[in-house]
Amino acid sequence: GMKPPSRQVMRIIAIAGFIGMGLGSMFYVAAVKYAGAAVSSVIFASAPLFAVPISVVFLKERLTAIACFGIAMTIIGVILVVLGV
Repeated sequence: GMKPPSRQVMRIIAIAGFIGMGLGSMFYVAAVKYAGAAVSSVIFASAPLFAVPISVVFLKERLTAIACFGIAMTIIGVILVVLGV
C-alpha cells in the first residue's frame, strides 16, 4: 500500500486547505454581502473562465475547439443572466 505522508506534506496540505477553503469561504460570504446573491452566483459560476488563461500560460495547456466552444457558451450564458433574458 501507500506509505503515510510526511509531516511536511501534511503541513502543506493543512495550509492549502485553510487558504483554499477558509479564505475562499470568507471571500464568498463577503461577495454575497456586498454584491448580492445574483451577481455573486454569476461570478462564481464563471470562475472556470478565470482558470483558462492561467492554465494556458503556466501549465502550457492547449485550447481545443470544444474548450473554446464551452468558453463561448459560458460567456453567452453570463451575458444572458446579467441582461435578465
